[in-house]
Amino acid sequence: MLVLNYYFNYVKCKNDKKGTFLCLHDFQSNQNTFNGIINSISEEYDYYSLNLPGHSIQEKNLLTKKEFQDQLNVESIVNFIIAFIKNNDLKDLIILGHSFGAALATLVQTKEPNLVKKLILISPYNWTILFHNKLFKKIYFSKNIDKHNEYQICLYKNISYCSTTPSWWIESKKRFEFTIENYDRFWFLYKQMKKISNMLSYHDAIRKNTIPTLVILGKFDTLLNYKKNQRYFSNNLKCGKVQILEHSGHFPHIEQKNETIDLIFKFLNNQLI
Repeated sequence: MLVLNYYFNYVKCKNDKKGTFLCLHDFQSNQNTFNGIINSISEEYDYYSLNLPGHSIQEKNLLTKKEFQDQLNVESIVNFIIAFIKNNDLKDLIILGHSFGAALATLVQTKEPNLVKKLILISPYNWTILFHNKLFKKIYFSKNIDKHNEYQICLYKNISYCSTTPSWWIESKKRFEFTIENYDRFWFLYKQMKKISNMLSYHDAIRKNTIPTLVILGKFDTLLNYKKNQRYFSNNLKCGKVQILEHSGHFPHIEQKNETIDLIFKFLNNQLI
């Protein structure tokens, strides 16, 4: 089987090491999405942020469409992550995933339960997102840059964050251009993500999970209704804590960075009630 190259960020722990973080990004994102929380995490943990298959600019001309499709299915991506963990001998592992990356984290833990110590799931992708399928397609597959920016903004509670942050517009333009260049590949992955069999796998992984798990939801998430998801995870996670951040949308780790970091460390230190 073809194995893609690994592209990832790594920051060595600055103090006495308590474990290792592996961060998994969202659909159409990249390893840099967690840059805002690197410094805090790397105070006590080794930090890895992995670029998922199909999301690296470096891969653009590396593989044929068929080769990408062989890799861009959920099972292959899960195997890719597991191989990365084993090849790098990651110990005392905590996986932090955002959206689709969070769904992948649960599948990794279910398939290789002895590899993962704790899970942190931010705005985790699950079956409830199907209620907003049309909006999801508009957000991630608009072929006009203005429409792309308009729908990307609706993922945030604080719209002024987008309009007043130059780097946000630069990153949004990069994401749009990369999506257009790789449209067929992302569309193929999207269809894989929402297959009923995969939705059932995400659900099964949540119900089977027996390790400590933190779920962080944004109250103003337009894709994942926080009330539905609060009920869903509270009812199905055996060892889970569900926390709502009041002033964020789909990206709590960006809009409420400090609050997200505070929740993560309270969870790791067993201080969440």
